[in-house]
Amino acid sequence: MPQAIRCVLLTLLTTAAIGAAEPRWVLDRPENVALELDGTALPLRVTSRAAGAIVQTVDLPGGGQLTVRRQLRDGVETWRIEPERPVTGRLEVRRTALLSSPARSVTLFRRDGWARPEPLAGTVRAEYRFAGLPPSEAQPLALPTVLLRGDGDCTVGSDPRLGTRFECDGQQVVVSWSYLGDRVPLAAPETRTLVWRSGPTAAGDGVVPALDRWFADALPDVPRGPAWLHDIAMVSYDYLSGVDNANGWERDVRALAAMLPVAQRKRVALCFHGWYDCLGRYTYDQAADRLDAKWTAMARTRKVALSREEMRHRLKLARDLGFRVLIYFADGLLQDSGAAGYHADWDLVDPAGGRITGWQGPDTWSTTYARNPANPAVAAWYQGYLRALLKAYGDVTDGFVWDETFYVRAGAVAARPRPAYADRAMLDLVASLTRIVSSANTRLAFLSSDCQGIGQDIPGYAMVAHGTYQDTACSPAAWSYGLLPNWRNTLWSCNWWPFGRLRDTRYGVRNYGTPVAISAGWEDDRGPSRWSEADRRAILGLLAERLARAPVRYLARDPAGIGTLPVSPNDAIPTPAADEVNWAATSRGAQGTASSCDTYGGLAWSADWALDGVRDDTGWCRNHGWASGAGQALPQWLAVRFEQPRTLRRFVVITYDRPGTSESCGKWGILTYDLQVPDGDGWRSVVVQAKDQAQGVHVHTLAEPLTTSAFRLLVRSVAADDGQARLLQLEAWGPR
Repeated sequence: MPQAIRCVLLTLLTTAAIGAAEPRWVLDRPENVALELDGTALPLRVTSRAAGAIVQTVDLPGGGQLTVRRQLRDGVETWRIEPERPVTGRLEVRRTALLSSPARSVTLFRRDGWARPEPLAGTVRAEYRFAGLPPSEAQPLALPTVLLRGDGDCTVGSDPRLGTRFECDGQQVVVSWSYLGDRVPLAAPETRTLVWRSGPTAAGDGVVPALDRWFADALPDVPRGPAWLHDIAMVSYDYLSGVDNANGWERDVRALAAMLPVAQRKRVALCFHGWYDCLGRYTYDQAADRLDAKWTAMARTRKVALSREEMRHRLKLARDLGFRVLIYFADGLLQDSGAAGYHADWDLVDPAGGRITGWQGPDTWSTTYARNPANPAVAAWYQGYLRALLKAYGDVTDGFVWDETFYVRAGAVAARPRPAYADRAMLDLVASLTRIVSSANTRLAFLSSDCQGIGQDIPGYAMVAHGTYQDTACSPAAWSYGLLPNWRNTLWSCNWWPFGRLRDTRYGVRNYGTPVAISAGWEDDRGPSRWSEADRRAILGLLAERLARAPVRYLARDPAGIGTLPVSPNDAIPTPAADEVNWAATSRGAQGTASSCDTYGGLAWSADWALDGVRDDTGWCRNHGWASGAGQALPQWLAVRFEQPRTLRRFVVITYDRPGTSESCGKWGILTYDLQVPDGDGWRSVVVQAKDQAQGVHVHTLAEPLTTSAFRLLVRSVAADDGQARLLQLEAWGPR
């Protein structure tokens, strides 16, 4: 904005603010809108103005006009941008607003789930990365809205169908967005919604009312999910019961029902997965507009005979026993190129000619490709398929899970059948399917699976669905990214390793209040009917914890610190005397054994690998470092045996730690332990570390040297939610 105009506006604002109890937005000035085409300013002129409506036009280079129509009513500003001819350059729109009294801080609803307040000492820049907005160095947002706080609370936001950038100082806010006409020509009218709200200062940090307002204003046509979603404390994915070849569903459902009181069963959601004939068809006969009566699931591999009646029987069984039950809707946008009915012309093809490939497994025949949600034929197929599912199973199910909705990344463009913003088309498709489900029955849910946090450019399509059931295997890194797009509804994840990676499920339950995740048919592949007593105790114990917790809706601090204890300074490791050596080294003939050792994915954490002389995490899990077995209860121990008795003066215990990062000993280290030596048939403690503190390096110097043929470290407590003991190095120093 030119300085002269800004000075005039500030004078007007100062006058308007006299006696005002709270700030307000100053919005109704035509000069607060600017356009640039390929970096060149386009002069706008006012052609009409009345009662909150302003029409402005601009001459386009090479002929023709572009018209901008704005209507402001009750804090919601609707835009319509109409080109007389296609615009094939990059058009940027900038909208400036001023506050009648200065804001002192801005809260950014960041992509990582942190509602982060920042002082407005200068200009703060943030952006919602989506269609039309190339990423910059601005802070990434989960939702296109920010909260400004001063003498009152003011929020500004946009609809989520285009990327939006915000620049805020204490007095002025600039909202901008772009149309990438060089990739997607601006040929038809475009609409946008901007939201401007102001009011008294809300209690606390103001996050809840600000986000409630944004969803109500920016997505008024997206229905909330059913209330029962918020009660779910356990979720399950059944991939046709795996080795039971689809026959395990009834056994597992009945076994789980026997473990749980009736009141808890309604808090468990079971998803029936893998039932269809092939990816891209899902038993839907589009020509007849109905689902097949009979089919073979996983026809290439497991050859499971299924039918509509069998599906209804299984779904009804689960519901009759008191559970919530959902149907696997589809695997993202994928269609199987080796299956009958493959439409190559439906594939999403980018401007460079590339296609998106996806999942291949026992339910596929050949390479799978993502369909183009901007193709009207694709959108119509999914809408017809969903209506057929509702007709066949809507009365015996509680909802649908659209898995792997993450294939269309932020900024994706489809080149055919015409250039289009593929991410925006995907958002619109998710929203349309959600409305179809809610219109059919408000008790039914439609869930996406965005897997945000695994890929940093995955949009939050769940904001227009009824929540997320993501396929991240309960990865700790992903949870915070799903919080804000699921603000009104629910955030779940499957875990195909419910026992092998129980630590990840436990992390989500304890730090985010997420549901306990179980599964059958893939990886660990044992449903409730095949659980051991230890399995049952582990899962039901964690369920009891979850039932006592409420889900986290947003973070008030950096997610890097979630689940992490404060870290104490390391003990200084003395320089060895000339006659001292570390006898607890494999290079000195020492041998390590342990109560258990973790293994996963071809990696291992052997006892000997904590005796290799490496004190940092270089080579961790690849010939370096020890971790106790996953799911093994504490205490756990690592013992060292010498070639002959050795005299020891000092022990050095180095737990897992990566200083300066979130992967610290406060997250993964051991806390309390004993150092013990053999004593008859047992062990005698010579060092007791009883203070429950996170510290990367402990040095224990003995009051009197001792001579022994072995010693062990007995770990009693750890910082990690998974309950595993982790060591980088264990040393025992004494004279040669």
